Amino acid sequence: MSETRYIISDAAKRVAVEPHVLRYWEEELELKIPRNEMGHRYYREKDIEILKMVKTLKDKGYQLRAIKMEVDAMMDGEKKDRPVERRFEVVEGNQESKQEASLVTHKEQQKTEVEAADRMAQFRLIMSELIGQAIRENNQELSTAVGSSVAEHVVKEMDYLARDREEREDERFRRLDEVIREIQKNRQEVAATTEANAKVKSEKKRKGFFKKGK
Repeated sequence: MSETRYIISDAAKRVAVEPHVLRYWEEELELKIPRNEMGHRYYREKDIEILKMVKTLKDKGYQLRAIKMEVDAMMDGEKKDRPVERRFEVVEGNQESKQEASLVTHKEQQKTEVEAADRMAQFRLIMSELIGQAIRENNQELSTAVGSSVAEHVVKEMDYLARDREEREDERFRRLDEVIREIQKNRQEVAATTEANAKVKSEKKRKGFFKKGK
């Protein structure tokens, strides 16, 4: 008895998908869909059963990567003797087990992340306390160092101001002394000039007196 062959449009109707979906699944799942003499695809009952299984798993939310693993396992030598319906149940059971395992793994991962976050929080708290203590200790040392530096700077500045004031006082007194000396010198010159003028006038008067007497 010859097996029934379906063209892609008829196979798509039986699987309840569009023809391009079958072509996409064939490529992604690496399904061995046979070709006729013209190179056109044709689907057998077992091919349609596999595609129906793929659609069922897709409708349940499984990814093609997971479905491909089950299809490959279903087509290997160990499971060839099983009926297609039984293999379908095994696939669903395996997928449910994988979902449960994935859920457990996810919970364990969340627990690990929480524990890691707690350890990180404790580490940050310890580091914060250590840094705070170091800052406080350094602040004390820094305050002492700054105080010493400021005091030294103030002393130097006061000494500089004192010396500058003394130098300015000395300069002021020196200039004042020069002014006094200049004034005294001018007075002496004025006095000498006045005395000389007086002598000249006196000499002139004396000479004039003698002329009148003659």
